[in-house]
Amino acid sequence: MSFKKLFLPVGIVLAVVFALLWAEPGLWMRQNSAVYVLVMAIFCINGWSFSIGEVRMGRKIVLVLLCAVVVSLILGPVFGYIGTLLVDIDEYMELGLIVMAAMPTTLSSAIVIAGVCGGNRAWAMFFTIGLNLVAIISIPLLLPWFINVDTGISVDSIYLLKKMLFLVLLPFGVGYGFGRLCKLPKLVVSYLPSVCVILVVYVAFCTSSSMLKSFDYSRLPLVLLLAAALHIVLMLISSLSCRLLRLNHEDSVAFILCVAQKTLPMAISVLTAIKMDSGLTLVPCLAYYFIQLTLDTFIVSHMAKATSGRVVSGN
Repeated sequence: MSFKKLFLPVGIVLAVVFALLWAEPGLWMRQNSAVYVLVMAIFCINGWSFSIGEVRMGRKIVLVLLCAVVVSLILGPVFGYIGTLLVDIDEYMELGLIVMAAMPTTLSSAIVIAGVCGGNRAWAMFFTIGLNLVAIISIPLLLPWFINVDTGISVDSIYLLKKMLFLVLLPFGVGYGFGRLCKLPKLVVSYLPSVCVILVVYVAFCTSSSMLKSFDYSRLPLVLLLAAALHIVLMLISSLSCRLLRLNHEDSVAFILCVAQKTLPMAISVLTAIKMDSGLTLVPCLAYYFIQLTLDTFIVSHMAKATSGRVVSGN
């Protein structure tokens, strides 16, 4: 695995370790609103480097996008909520799992992975754009209800919508606009968003380091199990949807990856917006992130071999 692929997961692990050992810098960053700056920087850089040149509209792709919205943004939080009812975990972790389940797909990796394993890259790009735009509306509408019912934590939909527009859509739009005027160095595009995510994780764990030290870690396997089950369920439902929609292999790969993958930066932005970005709420988000990283790497390798086999047999 390349250095670039290892940078974010290894950086997150190191951030958690440093937070438990030396929390003062993270507390200072929290007091000076550095988290908001970091979250906005993540989406600004992603917007700056984003391109929609490969996307081609069509009647079928719009229908498939609607199906992706239902599975990813509606059934996702429903299954996340059901999972918290079935397994007894801390209410902060319940919140984190439901938030992660309600997120859209990642802004870049689903597109890249779809291309690697012979999927329809243009469709993956269209789903990425569509799901992330719809999520700006779906998250404030659906998420507060699940959170209020499951955890008793009150979240106002209008407040969350305003925060999502300010922390996600505005910086993404500004970055996209500047991206049409000039390009950022590849090193900045590749690593700066990851650095920001790592720093946000560090700050979050610093603010709850004492809580984490007294946390009952015997429940951690349950969180990992829930995250893995949620990801697998979404992949299975996505696969079934592809059969019902009669999608070919290339389109199915793009659909499954974009629906089952969830974006960590937007989950962090939502938790930041509702002032619940503690270490405990981030644990399920990070668990899902590492689970999808591991499972999708294995699945992609299998899909790539299958695609290669078809090409060889076709020749």
